[in-house]
Amino acid sequence: MNEKLLISKDLIMLSGIAGLIGAIVKIIFSGIPYLLHFTQDFGVLIAGRIVFHVKDFPLDWPHITLSIFAHLIFGSIIGVGLGFLYLLSGKDFYLLKGAIYGLLVWFIVRNYLVTLSVPGEKEQLDAITAAVSFGSHILYGLITGYIIAKYNRFAPST
Repeated sequence: MNEKLLISKDLIMLSGIAGLIGAIVKIIFSGIPYLLHFTQDFGVLIAGRIVFHVKDFPLDWPHITLSIFAHLIFGSIIGVGLGFLYLLSGKDFYLLKGAIYGLLVWFIVRNYLVTLSVPGEKEQLDAITAAVSFGSHILYGLITGYIIAKYNRFAPST
C-alpha cells in the first residue's frame, strides 16, 4: 500500500514537470508568431489578463514574468490531469491520448473558461491566431504525454 502511494506521488511530480515542459514549448510555439505579428494574442497575455484582472496590462518585464509564471503553473496542474488519465486508462496510444487531452484543454479551458475569466468583452480571434492556439494545445498534449509515458513506470496493460 505504501509503495503505491509513493508511485502516485512520483506520477504527480512527473506529470507536473511534464506539464511544465509542455507549457514552455507551448509558449515558444505560440509566442514566436505573436512576436512576428502573425497572431493577435497568445497564452501568456491571456494569463496576464486573468492574473491582473484587466483587459490590457503593461507589457513590462515584471508583468510578463508573472504572467509566464502563472501560465507555467497552470500547465503543470493540467499535466497532472493527463498523468491521472494514463494511470486510469494505461499508456497505450499515449500520443493520441495526449493530443486529444490537449484538444480538450483547448476547447474547455481556452475557449470556455478563459472567456468567462478575462475581463472585458469577448475578443474575436482571427483564423491564424485560432489555428496557432489550437496547434499549441495539441503540441502541449503530445509533449506532456510523451514525457509521462516515457518516464513513469505504469503497471502492464491487461
